[in-house]
Amino acid sequence: MHNLQSLDKSIFTKWFMKRQYHYYLTLAIINLVGLFWSIAIFFLTNSLFLLVIALAFLTFFRVQIGFLGHDLAHDQVFKTRAYNRFFGYLAGTLVMGVSHGFWRSTHNAHHDHTNQGDHDPDFPFLRDPTFFKSFPGGTFILRHIHILFFFSFLLGYLMYLVQSLQYIFTKITPVKIYELLLLLVNFIAYSSLFIYTMGLIQGITFLVLHFVFIGIYMGISFAPNHLGMEEIHQDDTYERYFQIITSRNLYPWFWVNYIFGGLNYQIEHHLYQTMPRKNYPEVAKVVKLYCAEQNIPYRETTFWESYKEIYISLKHFSKS
Repeated sequence: MHNLQSLDKSIFTKWFMKRQYHYYLTLAIINLVGLFWSIAIFFLTNSLFLLVIALAFLTFFRVQIGFLGHDLAHDQVFKTRAYNRFFGYLAGTLVMGVSHGFWRSTHNAHHDHTNQGDHDPDFPFLRDPTFFKSFPGGTFILRHIHILFFFSFLLGYLMYLVQSLQYIFTKITPVKIYELLLLLVNFIAYSSLFIYTMGLIQGITFLVLHFVFIGIYMGISFAPNHLGMEEIHQDDTYERYFQIITSRNLYPWFWVNYIFGGLNYQIEHHLYQTMPRKNYPEVAKVVKLYCAEQNIPYRETTFWESYKEIYISLKHFSKS
């Protein structure tokens, strides 16, 4: 049993929870400029090669702004929750195209019960083999889940979009109507961009590709965080130190930190959800030392090794 009080004291008595306005402003400017330049290329060239490159960059910067929406959902950016919500709807719902309200509700549940059976809404079917045995073809999917799971990234964004709409149309509120309008503006804007600059057929093709690229980027970013890590029994009382043993970090590097939106510091993020991501590198040193002293497993690995662990875990699950 670990209550983490001494770790918390080390964190909260220092500057680690201090807001990082200049950092987030710089990040927002870089990503918005990148987004606008990616869009501009569609108006400047007819080269299919350059348009595919532009689509890749458009996907990258759109998801990067989605990562900012994630930070806003955790109140990492502003001290005032109202500001986090206002900009969160703009970054998450309008630009990224995933309901910010849906993301907050499900993501908070994930943080409260990471890798704990049905209590964790992230990939619950990967903790329950009986799910696959409840529908035709499910057994085949289960037996090959260690391969098929990675192909599911292709539909990742579409699944988030469907879940966003389900969330909005369940008990309509003024805020949800606002979100629905933002999602409509998002879809019309991106659809119009592709169809206006490339024509109907090629435009729709690029819109579909864009959805696929977003799903791949999101899947690649999210999968290493918890898959293949410790599972908590459904009926256990969830202890806070479980956040450490159910999470996996990726070795830090400037580009890793940027590409993954700080999610490569998954352990620190789960322990201190409202902490600005810029502070994770220094906090990680403190957390890692604490875990060594308390004999708590602290998993940190490479990107490729994390996927090897995920594959092995899913391979074992496929035999359930």
